[in-house]
Amino acid sequence: MYYVNCIKYVHTVHINAVHNVLLEQLAATEAVLWSPQTDSAAVQALSELLIAAKGTSNA
Repeated sequence: MYYVNCIKYVHTVHINAVHNVLLEQLAATEAVLWSPQTDSAAVQALSELLIAAKGTSNA
């Protein structure tokens, strides 16, 4: 039983460490909002890239 409890404890510590790292990364990020309605040049560039990629995959 002691062994099982040790395994559970190590697993919990690992999960908490991963959780804390993810929270730190989230806190350090910056949100970016992009709207295709306000950026027609970007929409055109993306459209051209998608057309080129589709042409490459069909070749």
